[in-house]
Amino acid sequence: MKLRQYITESKWKFIFLLILLFSKSVIQCFDFPISYLLLSIRVGIFILAIIIALTIIPKWYLKLITVIAIILFSLMQGELKLWKIPAKRYVIEFEKEYDKTMSQINENDSLRSCIMRPEGLLFIKVDHNRDTVLLSDPNLHYLVSVIKDSDVIQIEKTEHVTLFIMSRFIDNGYGICIITEENMKKIENEDRFRINGYDVTGFTHLKGNWYYLSFT
Repeated sequence: MKLRQYITESKWKFIFLLILLFSKSVIQCFDFPISYLLLSIRVGIFILAIIIALTIIPKWYLKLITVIAIILFSLMQGELKLWKIPAKRYVIEFEKEYDKTMSQINENDSLRSCIMRPEGLLFIKVDHNRDTVLLSDPNLHYLVSVIKDSDVIQIEKTEHVTLFIMSRFIDNGYGICIITEENMKKIENEDRFRINGYDVTGFTHLKGNWYYLSFT
């Protein structure tokens, strides 16, 4: 059976596989902050598409071509970065909700970190080039709502960046951050950029001065 003839006769099989793969993209349009459940579903759909292809495609070389096509299509989906759609929506809502708080954070030159610990919020401030650790600080009470009421689990601040960490596992994670255009140019000229000990592995622009940031 010729390849063109087989594709024509089996078009509904391929349409079904395409619909299955497109459902991954639909899920990604709602996946921010990143949900491990939705990530598992997307991986499951990818594996299911390959299993179905191996089951319904008759000849081994056609199976191989179809599986390679599924992998290439999935890689192309990843390059589209559809997760930026919900990420932009999230940033817009975050900015509206915590506009005053972010202004206070930017104006506070002594703040270095705010981390949720079992015993409560832990604040790290820079005082005369030394770190001071505080379990409470009435002057930083405005940070409590950001940590407790949003998806942010930690705040890191430097001269150039204010980072809102949303996920961290063994010091690998991601978050959203505010970087001015001027500071971004300085960062791009550096061979290695760190935020309070975290090595930055990538930036993705979302809107205005907002970026998605990954670190290790």
